[in-house]
Amino acid sequence: MSDALTRPAGKRKLHLELKMTGKPAYYEVYKLIPGPEQKPPTLVVAPSVHWTQDWAKRLQPVQSGPVVYREACMPITQSREKELTVQLMYPAKKIVEVIDAKGGELQEGRDWILRDGKLVLPVGSKAPIQLASEFFAVEHKNKNGGVTKTLGKVHLIEGTWYRERQMEVTYEPSSRDWKFPAPVSTLDNLPRLKKLLEAKAPVKLVFFGDSISLGGNASKHWGTWPYQPPFGELVAWGLQQQYGNKITYMNHSRGGAGAAFGASQAASQAGWFKPDLAIIGYGMNDRGERHRKTYPEDLQKIIDSIRKESPETELIVVTSMLNNPEQPSGLEPVLGLRDVALKISRPGLAFVDMTTTHLELIKHKNYLDTLGNGANHPNDFLHRIYAQRILEVLTPAKSK
Repeated sequence: MSDALTRPAGKRKLHLELKMTGKPAYYEVYKLIPGPEQKPPTLVVAPSVHWTQDWAKRLQPVQSGPVVYREACMPITQSREKELTVQLMYPAKKIVEVIDAKGGELQEGRDWILRDGKLVLPVGSKAPIQLASEFFAVEHKNKNGGVTKTLGKVHLIEGTWYRERQMEVTYEPSSRDWKFPAPVSTLDNLPRLKKLLEAKAPVKLVFFGDSISLGGNASKHWGTWPYQPPFGELVAWGLQQQYGNKITYMNHSRGGAGAAFGASQAASQAGWFKPDLAIIGYGMNDRGERHRKTYPEDLQKIIDSIRKESPETELIVVTSMLNNPEQPSGLEPVLGLRDVALKISRPGLAFVDMTTTHLELIKHKNYLDTLGNGANHPNDFLHRIYAQRILEVLTPAKSK
């Protein structure tokens, strides 16, 4: 900051990331009303030593390239007296680095060992290993104010709690013996957008969705290292890097929203913004029986209402990631929502099937390795896969 401010006039350029804290939520603040008890907004500047701009590496598809970059892992053990094998996506030929949630590097030999293509955490490792009996313990308060603990299967906590207990591994895979399902759409499904991108014309991009699309549990969302943006912002950045277009990005997603909410809001937002591409991501909050019944109709209302107000807008529907399989509802509701979404047919409409992508991913990784809150929000790693799969449709040459 000091260096930038002391540069000659005309050469001073600052990049600031602002985070509004407190209530209402930062994305609901439209006007600050002064008052005697109101605290002024605070600007927190991240020290440059912690600021990383490695988005290109984070957008490199995990299924190609020389390394798998910073794959997230949640090491949970039944006993601290035994070594723990971490489940990576692929067998590792070489471990490049293992870091904790603050970017601190864990040491080979003391904290981890590469053995037969597997990452092993020895007894005494300083990796953030969690004891299952403590990790899944849920506190209950009784009428007398006492507290009891029970061992559950799902531990839902918002904020940075999960991130603080995960680590990231960069490694050279010895093989990539499985792949995500092939894309269900291509850029040819979006002919107008394809022409705009190839002509390097300005593109207006808007997101409609729930807390996942809003950015729930991306590290930037909580203002913590490494400040990775949610997948919507990564997509906008990736498009601009690939094609060189000016991308105007807007996100009208809202925490807790389902498709019915989107149907009531999308038209008014599309009417004035006139987006070239609208990306729609609902489903996690539509899993209840009542919302499941209206989901297909609500989703089609969103598409048709956007088209009515902005006829040239093309659209991508992104099916939802998986909720925690240990939740009482299981996975059937979200799988059913995926199936009905993919049956919708309109010109200028493409799909990204994140449901099936996530389903394939957890065949090779522990589910909690991909979670930011333990139940229904992606961590940085899964936000990256969201962005990678969307860009696989929008920038096909980049993704091969």
